[in-house]
Amino acid sequence: MKKILLGMLALLPFCAACMADFAKVSVPDAQAVAPVEIKAAAFSPDEVAWLHVDGRHIKTADGKVFVGRGAAYIPSDTLYGNPEDIIGWFKKLNTNVIRVSMREEENHKDVDAYLAKYVDPIVKACRHYGIYCFLDQHNYFHEYAAGDSWLPRGAVWGPERVKVWAANWKKIAERYKDEPWVMGYELMNEPYDMPGKQVQQYYSEAIKAIREVDTKHIIILGTCDFTHANKIEETWGKVKLKPDQPYNQAVFAFHEYTRAFDPEDVSPWLDRVQKRYNVPLFCTEFGAGTTVAGTTEADWRKFLSDMFAMCGERQIGWTIWRPQGTFPNIKCEYEDLWQPAIKDNAPTLVVMKGQIECSASAAGVIADNKTQVSVTAVIKGLDGKVMESADNLIEFVVKGDAVLEGGNPVKPVKGAASVKVKFNKTGIINVLALSRGFYHGRVDITGKPDKPAKVVCMAEPAVKQADGSSVQKISAVITDTYGNTVPDSLVYRVNCGGAQYVDSKGQVWLGDQAYADGAWGYTAFSGLGSERADKISNTQDEKLFNSCAPLSNTAGYRFTLPNGKYRVEFRFAELWFGTSRRPEKTNGARVFDILINNETVITGLDIYTRAGGPLNAYSETCVVEVKNGELTIFANNKMDRCEVRAIEITPETPTDKKVAFSFNGSNTPSGGFSFEGANPADPVGGIASINLRYTALDASKKNTVSASFPGLASGTAEIK
Repeated sequence: MKKILLGMLALLPFCAACMADFAKVSVPDAQAVAPVEIKAAAFSPDEVAWLHVDGRHIKTADGKVFVGRGAAYIPSDTLYGNPEDIIGWFKKLNTNVIRVSMREEENHKDVDAYLAKYVDPIVKACRHYGIYCFLDQHNYFHEYAAGDSWLPRGAVWGPERVKVWAANWKKIAERYKDEPWVMGYELMNEPYDMPGKQVQQYYSEAIKAIREVDTKHIIILGTCDFTHANKIEETWGKVKLKPDQPYNQAVFAFHEYTRAFDPEDVSPWLDRVQKRYNVPLFCTEFGAGTTVAGTTEADWRKFLSDMFAMCGERQIGWTIWRPQGTFPNIKCEYEDLWQPAIKDNAPTLVVMKGQIECSASAAGVIADNKTQVSVTAVIKGLDGKVMESADNLIEFVVKGDAVLEGGNPVKPVKGAASVKVKFNKTGIINVLALSRGFYHGRVDITGKPDKPAKVVCMAEPAVKQADGSSVQKISAVITDTYGNTVPDSLVYRVNCGGAQYVDSKGQVWLGDQAYADGAWGYTAFSGLGSERADKISNTQDEKLFNSCAPLSNTAGYRFTLPNGKYRVEFRFAELWFGTSRRPEKTNGARVFDILINNETVITGLDIYTRAGGPLNAYSETCVVEVKNGELTIFANNKMDRCEVRAIEITPETPTDKKVAFSFNGSNTPSGGFSFEGANPADPVGGIASINLRYTALDASKKNTVSASFPGLASGTAEIK
């Protein structure tokens, strides 16, 4: 017989007894097993952080029982902001574990790109703050069908799709195999409508793939019916809850919601499993809400209180579903219940000694790729005093389009360190200052455009049409001398939550963006919202209705505009309530007020009712006066939340500051050439566009399109 030795005796001799079961795993002689290595040279948080299964408990490398209490974090949506800010927020609540719910349907075709973009930054932030995370491939073993929302209603995965999923788990495990702050891998969220034997077989494919590259990490396993606890034995009983031999690092997950099932139902099932099999359990998802119709606020509160009590009595970890919002405005219902429960967590291995405070020599500068801003970070203790003797290296991190100048990380002098930043693009950047054991600091700086100087004209490649003609999109962009777009206009059209779009009238709708001082944007998210592909009635521009921005009293829009009167048109459509996604809720399911410059302009708007049902385009227009150079848009939500699809702002009095297009010197081309769209056109956020249609080009002649704007140098593009 071979033995797998962990090296823990050299690290902590006194924990030898508590580690006996884990340190010695019997394996048949014929089976070659890579040893589980835990470094023993230094007693650092990272080395002690490694978690393992010991009977019904999860333990750290020094034998201490770990009971995880935390919340879910969906990296590609739901929670917005820098992972460092969000994980720091969780740390201040005493959270010790995060469930990183990865959208498997989004990542299965290129899991490495998804991990690099969304998961790596979270893992790094968790390591910095000493918070565990476990990775959840959030899917259901079902194909997504047209019209599905969160729950796929298509066929159960076939063998080829399972192979893709298992192969991706191998890639994930290869990437994080040496990361102690990754607690483990939750292989699938909630299988359903499948026999336990089939679910067990599917899971076994991924377990086998993972163990080819990673023998250390915990593997978290669900059940065959939405991961309810009453199906643990049906799913895993035939292997006696030992699906991970010879490593035996399996933790069994369960998910429960009000009435589906309540703790009084669940607790006997959990007790039976732990008594009979002596394995660890973890409630990786639970929450209040209307999963079962007819439940009340009192039912939800009782469910949560009883869940915390049930898990606490049994030393079972949990992660609640789910915080939402943009840092610092993160919300998760019933904070008065779940946050006190997290406060009971034992101290983590990374103890916070203070806070880093950041400042900048300027709040904003011209994005000319040469002007520098000095950023200073000061280390302070929990008492708010500067720690002049601190010699922790400070790492500066830039989030956005800017460049750090000088060495990094920086050793502080008398508790302070500095770097310089310069901008090569406009927009807001966040500069973070990190040093382990301290809450990180952050300062925001805006890269601004200089005054408008010229018009840049661009022609996209020609697109052949069905009638044999060709169409080329011509764009004109107002820029400064450094090439930055200057939003010199009185008109804004915004495709909320979506990308730039040219509508059926040839009008430009700007892609959504974060607000920057002196410009425009959404105040409360980073990145675009998810886009759907629903069929929308009453419009020729469905694209404008398939994405949205959620509004509230803290999340909205700001537009920098000259004083005067403006028409503001909002475009809405109900894509959730009354559809196959939520058919039981219709009238009154979504009700809100719209506020412009803190005054209510639309009262009690119920989209479903006003639009005559779901998937119908609907608009509301109002006239407002700007008196302080800014137009703000927020909402007062009365039922669910406001979702605005598009916003158009135009001056009541038309402006003559327009972009004029000409072809070979003529504003009205002839001889088989014609413009399609408004000409002259209102620049929207500094951008205007028009289409040029023609039947043929004379190759012997140079053909050009020019764009002009009052007071600026004109731009020209060649048509080829």
